[in-house]
Amino acid sequence: MEEVQERGTEASPMVIAVAVKEGTNTKYAVMWALEQFMSQGQTLILLHVRPRVLAIPREEHHLPISMLSKDEVAAYMEEVDTKTDAMFFQYHLLCEKKKVNTMLVVVEEDDVASAIVQQISNYGISKLVLGSSLNARFKGIDVPATVEKNAPSFCAVYEISEGTLASVHSASSTVFKTGSPEDLRDHSSSSSDISNSNSPKTVDTAIFSDSLRGGHENDNVSRDFETASTSEKVNEPLSQIQNNIMIELEELRIEHKHTLGMFAVAREEAIDAKIKANELALQRIQEARKFAEAKVREETARTIAAQEKEKSQEAMRQVEIARQLAQREAQQRRDAELRATTESEERKKAQEALASTHQGYRIYSIEEIQSATDFLSESLKIGEGRYGAVYKGNLQHTTVAIKVLRSEATQGIQQQFQWELEVLSRIRHPHLVLLLGACPEHRCLVYEYMTNGSLEDRLHCKGNSPPLPWFSRFRVAWEVASALLFLHSAKPKPIIHGDLKPANILLDHNFVSKIGDVALARLVPTKTTTMVTEYKDTVPAGTFCYIDPEYQRTGICVPLSDLYALGILFLQLLTAKPPVALAHAVERAIENDSFQQILDRNAGDWPLKEALELAMLGLKCAELWCRDRPDLEKDVLPALERFKALADAETIRTREKSDVVPPSHFVCPILEEIMEDPHFTADGYTYEYGAIKEWLEKSITSPMTNLPLNHNHLIPNHSLRSAILEWKIKYGTNNSNL
Repeated sequence: MEEVQERGTEASPMVIAVAVKEGTNTKYAVMWALEQFMSQGQTLILLHVRPRVLAIPREEHHLPISMLSKDEVAAYMEEVDTKTDAMFFQYHLLCEKKKVNTMLVVVEEDDVASAIVQQISNYGISKLVLGSSLNARFKGIDVPATVEKNAPSFCAVYEISEGTLASVHSASSTVFKTGSPEDLRDHSSSSSDISNSNSPKTVDTAIFSDSLRGGHENDNVSRDFETASTSEKVNEPLSQIQNNIMIELEELRIEHKHTLGMFAVAREEAIDAKIKANELALQRIQEARKFAEAKVREETARTIAAQEKEKSQEAMRQVEIARQLAQREAQQRRDAELRATTESEERKKAQEALASTHQGYRIYSIEEIQSATDFLSESLKIGEGRYGAVYKGNLQHTTVAIKVLRSEATQGIQQQFQWELEVLSRIRHPHLVLLLGACPEHRCLVYEYMTNGSLEDRLHCKGNSPPLPWFSRFRVAWEVASALLFLHSAKPKPIIHGDLKPANILLDHNFVSKIGDVALARLVPTKTTTMVTEYKDTVPAGTFCYIDPEYQRTGICVPLSDLYALGILFLQLLTAKPPVALAHAVERAIENDSFQQILDRNAGDWPLKEALELAMLGLKCAELWCRDRPDLEKDVLPALERFKALADAETIRTREKSDVVPPSHFVCPILEEIMEDPHFTADGYTYEYGAIKEWLEKSITSPMTNLPLNHNHLIPNHSLRSAILEWKIKYGTNNSNL
């Protein structure tokens, strides 16, 4: 857009300005002007009007600058300039983003509207943008209205409120003078004339009438005076008239001199009154300062007294705490002695119970182990760890996993292995790999076979297997934690796993997780201290990155040592990344608000809130010191229960989306008859096909759902009719509504 000057037809670029001050609407005004009028490389004028500094605030009063030193005035002016620069800086950044240049104009004037109008003329501003916060009245003047009213005809004024155009005053002319100072003065005078022409008409008419009426009256007075003078010339002598005039002039001179004297006296009295007022103001300021200092001293004294009182109370509390600690230590010593006696008796009873009970696992011969594994064939090897190799085998028509431990073992280790085997063979938990049997002479362990391998293989999609969805990972976290709590709560001795990692967590055909390598865990004695349980090992055992750092330093293993590995496991479920420096990487991602980027995208659309909570829980479990880690039963499992409920709901929703049809071998003859007749009647009852079909689908797809008839009724060649009749009799279902 271009405008034409009055003195020629040469085009010149538009001058655009924004009246700025502190406030949100001013920011909106700058953004609106940049969006509507500005393009890259143009210059935007930022115009700021601030009042002149005549007084400086001191405590509760304002002192005139004439009463202060130059250094104080300069310091205050520097502070004002700093605030102005800070205000301009935020608007300058907005212009930099648009690649628009800025020109900063600061005017000190009490009349804001008049100063803005004057700058419009000085810079030839063709478009002026104001924020609606300027609507506040300043010294009785509505600034935007006054600017719109008195703006030159070539300037269009836009008022912005909360980012939108509130009002606009269009320019009535597109030309302006940019010549000599005389032209600017002429333009200013013409603008003043225009503004004066907007004054009320009644005032102009009255003045005009008064001037006319005054003129006529003067004419009459003149005529009367001439008539009187003529008559006086006739009746009185000329000297008498002159004397009268001189007398009147002398009286007027005396009266004028008296008036001047009275004015001088009044001015001196006003000056004295002003000086006294300033003195009184200074006295009030000094008194207020003294009062404030006294108040500060009083507050300081009160604070010191309160601190002394608090120190005294703290000393008394420390004495009481020391007394209670002494009593507690004495009680702990008594409890330790009693517990040592009880523990000895319990151990003796446990040994007797183990000696008297039947064998908790099956004993296999080495020939059976060799036959099941084809003499430990490499083709049947499915894994190898620190303790030995694992083979897939077939014992008594059952697929099993056989772990063959290395033979380099001392007599003490062999006895410890026998003891742990006796105890752990009696442990049963849904999420612990079941120990089926063993060959103690050759250190072979027989476990149930887990179809889907280890959690580590599934997280890395080994063999192009599909990735685990996020809800399955939430469920795995809960299953592992519940099994770990079961081990830690074992009686009479707690059990510490010591080597918890994704490679030791196995998945069955339904992707239900179970902890493996439990037979090599540690049995530790209970203690009376706050450490709960403790086991000292001279050579730390475990897998790098999963070993408790405190266990590595001290050689002391406690149940909380397993929580460190559990925390790393939680982080791997979320990210599917290696454990090296994983806690640090997750912590950095949370601090940098990039947590979503570190999540494993192959798991689907994570619920970010719950995923972040699980990550924070994993970081707490992976603290360096045991005392900083949460309690497994009170803190970890309640949170995982919520995640498991969310995972179960998502599992049901996902299965409902898929079209599940019962396998053919689950359909019995009565169901085939029902499919042919939607209202099949048998044994005196009417069966609805739709209800039976829905029940079948839910039974097969949701085996854990608490249905009246579950999937155990649906076995090959089973009579559905008897099962339905049994269900109807038990639950009292009407004949017409299955």
